[in-house]
Amino acid sequence: MTTRDLLSLHETVSRFEGIVEQPCFFLTSLCPDNCGHGGSTAVFAIQEYLNYEKPGEYGDPKSEKYHVRLKDSKEATGLTKERLDLLKSLVIGDIVLLSWNHDYVHKEGCSYPERPITKLVRFEHDTASN
Repeated sequence: MTTRDLLSLHETVSRFEGIVEQPCFFLTSLCPDNCGHGGSTAVFAIQEYLNYEKPGEYGDPKSEKYHVRLKDSKEATGLTKERLDLLKSLVIGDIVLLSWNHDYVHKEGCSYPERPITKLVRFEHDTASN
């Protein structure tokens, strides 16, 4: 059984900065060829916090950037099919409502942090003001 402790909650307005190829950081003996550390990573710049909660002692502070590695599991990233499709349709500069949790996950005797997306919504451009 998997349980999650909420350490912090982040609800933001963010700007999509693109998808970058993140290289391996050479932290284990399996690096770089067999570690799986690198990969395509979506990057968002936080423009404004709408809500921030830190019920856990070790929750992440407010941040200026959010990164999500696309190849990680849906449970770890929060990238449902709908969110992943939306993310792939974003262009650099798009403004989104981006929310994520910093969770401490307990599964099969192991505990580790995850930061899954809980909301990803593109703000539509206001064509009436153009």
